[in-house]
Amino acid sequence: MTSSQPFNKLVNLKLLYTFDDQNTFLARSSSPINARIITLPNQPPHNGLQIGCIDLKSCLNLLSSISPEFFQKEMDYSIYYKDVVEFGQPYVASGLCSNILNSNSSNIIITGTLSINILNLYQNNDNNNDNNKININKK
Repeated sequence: MTSSQPFNKLVNLKLLYTFDDQNTFLARSSSPINARIITLPNQPPHNGLQIGCIDLKSCLNLLSSISPEFFQKEMDYSIYYKDVVEFGQPYVASGLCSNILNSNSSNIIITGTLSINILNLYQNNDNNNDNNKININKK
């Protein structure tokens, strides 16, 4: 298998998320999750960048578990994720949070850049970070 072919790898999920374009927070998964890794072409604008592809629902489940105050029943949000593959890395609309979380089959895959987790050097762990950005706006 060449490095340009997709492969699965356990990664630590790292989410930068913003509520209503105000405060930015950082969330990290407590255990590695499976991501589909793709190496982009080794030419501009991506220059061989490795990206991790994961399910948006997994990201929202992580956020609702670590920031439950934002995910109460009477609150709903429009969800946008940053597409690191598209030119200019635009935010992509993906619908209401409640619809994504309540869906039996979530098929929204988001992309994030892979990076080395410095803390793993001290823990004898070779999992990379999958860095994703999500913007959350009140309905």
